Amino acid sequence: MHRVGTLGTALALSCSLVGAAGFTVDDLLKVRRVGELAVSPDGKQIVFELAQPDLDSNTSVQHLYLVPVAGGAPRQLTNGPLSESQPAWSPDSRAVAFVTDRDGISQVWEINASGGEARKITTLSTGASKPLYSPDGKWIAFVSTVYPDLATEAEQKARIEARATEGPTARLIDHLLYRHWNTWEDGRRRHLMLVPASGGEARDLTPGENDQPAFADPSRGFVFSPDSKEICFSRDASDSPATSTNSDLWTVDVATAKATRLTNNPAADDSPDYSRDGRFIAYRAQRRTGYESDRWELMLHDRSRNTTRSVTESLDRWVDRFAFAGDSGTVYFTAEESGRRPLFCATPSGTVKKVVDAVTASAPAAAGNDVVFVAQSFTQPPDLHVVSMARRTSRRITTLNESLLAPFDLRPGESITYPGAGGVPVQGWVVKPAASDEGKKYPLLVLIHGGPQGAFLDGFSYRWSAQVFAQAGFVVFMPNPRGSVGFGQDFVDGVNGDWGGRPYIDIMAGVDYVAKQPQVDGNRAGAAGGSFGGYMVNWIAGRTDRFKVLVSHAGVFNTFSFYATTEELWFPEWEFGGTPWANADGYGSWSPHLYAGSFKTPMLLTQGELDYRVPASESQQLFTILKRRGIPSQLLWFPDEGHLIEKPKNARMWYQSVISWLRTYLLES
Repeated sequence: MHRVGTLGTALALSCSLVGAAGFTVDDLLKVRRVGELAVSPDGKQIVFELAQPDLDSNTSVQHLYLVPVAGGAPRQLTNGPLSESQPAWSPDSRAVAFVTDRDGISQVWEINASGGEARKITTLSTGASKPLYSPDGKWIAFVSTVYPDLATEAEQKARIEARATEGPTARLIDHLLYRHWNTWEDGRRRHLMLVPASGGEARDLTPGENDQPAFADPSRGFVFSPDSKEICFSRDASDSPATSTNSDLWTVDVATAKATRLTNNPAADDSPDYSRDGRFIAYRAQRRTGYESDRWELMLHDRSRNTTRSVTESLDRWVDRFAFAGDSGTVYFTAEESGRRPLFCATPSGTVKKVVDAVTASAPAAAGNDVVFVAQSFTQPPDLHVVSMARRTSRRITTLNESLLAPFDLRPGESITYPGAGGVPVQGWVVKPAASDEGKKYPLLVLIHGGPQGAFLDGFSYRWSAQVFAQAGFVVFMPNPRGSVGFGQDFVDGVNGDWGGRPYIDIMAGVDYVAKQPQVDGNRAGAAGGSFGGYMVNWIAGRTDRFKVLVSHAGVFNTFSFYATTEELWFPEWEFGGTPWANADGYGSWSPHLYAGSFKTPMLLTQGELDYRVPASESQQLFTILKRRGIPSQLLWFPDEGHLIEKPKNARMWYQSVISWLRTYLLES
């Protein structure tokens, strides 16, 4: 090991550390953010979304950019007054369809790849999203959210206008899932529509009461066959979407609109895609109905033989996004593994190999025989990369934030592994302050992720930025306790029915482990988390006085009231073993509100009023208890936010308030 470099190198490093500015939330809000991408059919260009938070307008403005796969400077393609998104290429690689709401409602537009003025393709009162050209170039398929009992556009428009102008504002509700995430549902359903690529009248290919594509499908949810004759799409398979995770795949004939069921799995099937030769349909599937966090397997349906098999049965990981490569048979996909998200490939025979390791990748897309993907790390925001399948080497295409981040000494995450509950190995990340003094001890900040079936990855986070917290003066510890993804399905399942059990032990064992590091002051420790992380902070408040300060964002406080107010009921019914009236012990065993008599740690609560996942009443209940018990506490309330705090001014205030609260008890006291 070389311990001393050249004098010039040593001096340069010393100067860079001393002169480096601290990375703050204001700097974070200047970072440009990559979104969805699409590779041109000729494999030469990538169109991608690029968003820039804007404090003046309090929005993130997003436009479309083009960059050659071979490399070069990105070129801005769209520059409308509002954001553009969801790009899709025409089959001749000459035009790009996209979505924008320039006229007050989202519609499909088209622009030449060489530039110029965009033209509107759809004009529906119900809006349009997720455009996709047919391979023969004749059609554009898209999704519109319609009233399923109305047959014509005129009827749709009349009802929408009447509800907007005539009142009353009351809602008469006779079904569950009447609101979702941060919006109220008004009886409309997602339907697959078809319009001539030149524009004209659209027709509904999937009439009926179900969402089709399925509303939980994370992909586009539909795809054309290579011969343009049919579309494969996902469809919600239950009449009770609030309690069911079941979705199936169907095909619909483009000419006749006749639909045929392809899968009949009692759990979820989604994200269909055809191989280039049309022989295979690949998709993701789960096996356990009602469990949204079951393992996602990559399935391959052979259309010529009418057989289906899992090609990742041997891989104990969740398949995320995937794409067929140029040879049609091989599928490339990403899957979380040990705190990262490598790129894998699978053959029709079920052979799985890792293609790009030690990376957090996403959004793979074929570029000829190569694969384009997005990669990121703790120190590097997402950028476009390409891997050559012939040489098995990857190359970075864009450097979108390099000059912005050059002045900062961003710190990489240190991966650690320690024994958790029952001696099971638990992985986590540690990020230290920039240019930290080896002889100084820093307070410890434990961040706890949501899900609970999620994970802290080696990635550049905007919501829980390890860099912002570390450069504010904390050693940041991010454990991946029981329930985290990327460590095998048994590890994921370890949180089921045990929310405050093994996950809590895993986290506290990690705190003990990290507190022994020489730069960590274990006597000055705080904990913060959102969603399930907020729940765990609430649970910690009643179980230990190890922490000097706590921050809970959108955390479950009362498991009984949470069940009765959240929208996706399959989630608590699986996690707590049924309904509260059938299994009160399952809910009561892990409800923080029953331990409120032991609370004494100062706590900051942050909450979005439009949060229908963990409704705002959870934070309101907790705040009432804290104040009645005389515990130092504050409630930071965002009336225009949902489960996440996303608007730039609100995000800025959130970070500033959280860091100020932490400093009060960890740095100033």
